[in-house]
Amino acid sequence: MSNNHTILIVPENIEDSLTSFLLAKDASNECVSRSLQLYKHCIKKLIVYLKTNDIFLMEKITTDILREFFLGLKEKHNEGGVHHIYRPIKAFFIWYWDEFELETRNPISKIKMKPPKLKPKPGVPLHDLELMIEVCKTELKQRDKAILLCLLDSAARATEFCEIRVGDVNLITGHVQLNVTKGDKIRSVRFGSRALRMLRRYLKTRGFITSGSPLFASDTGEKLDRFSLRLMVDRRADNAGVHRPGLHDFRRRCAYEMLKKKVPTKMVSEYLGHANVTVTERYLAIVNDDVLDAHKDSAPADYM
Repeated sequence: MSNNHTILIVPENIEDSLTSFLLAKDASNECVSRSLQLYKHCIKKLIVYLKTNDIFLMEKITTDILREFFLGLKEKHNEGGVHHIYRPIKAFFIWYWDEFELETRNPISKIKMKPPKLKPKPGVPLHDLELMIEVCKTELKQRDKAILLCLLDSAARATEFCEIRVGDVNLITGHVQLNVTKGDKIRSVRFGSRALRMLRRYLKTRGFITSGSPLFASDTGEKLDRFSLRLMVDRRADNAGVHRPGLHDFRRRCAYEMLKKKVPTKMVSEYLGHANVTVTERYLAIVNDDVLDAHKDSAPADYM
């Protein structure tokens, strides 16, 4: 007579559950390594808290214990910080209950947390950018002018921007193929006419280059990296006497200007390479003046 054995098909231990979750996310190609690290970092905070309350199994986690955890976070984090930790934890619980088809109620389902109200972040001021371009007067002036304009037009992330090769750019149309991107999704962006003219002037100063040469190089001919790009932008801002913009501020300004020109949010999202429109809406807040300006063109009583 054979013995009946219970086969465990659901990882009940919290640590094991986290490991399974990260493996699933990694295998799905939905996340880059930085996103996986964010998931791990935030969920580990919860695990540490649960262990202090002698909770080691998923089935022992209740809605009340989760509420206490998030309430405690508010003592050390602002509203945005708490929501930043909440989202990965929520994704973890939703995945766990869905993956293993549990019939019990998901404890995270009753916890609702509104995202913080976004402050408008239109990005680098265009007036400041013009001043930064004007002060480019050294031997690298053509390169730096081209970088500032192309960084604005492309809305590329700093890492994506530094990886552009000469062969990735159509020097007639301005179309650019970004091959090294977040999530490994190849996408196309564009340099406008002004940026393209400046880029051509810069490339003429480079001497011998091939399609595989970096589009923007250091003074020694090496590929420009994120750190060098950061130093250049800071130096030009200091020369112009303006606030140092973040590299991401060029990306924000491009998105902001596209939105002001009535480009649909979906298209702006595609251009930025965001996973979905929700990410874009969180990323870019609309200032009140823009809303009022839009009303000038669509006041209902004016068109009766």
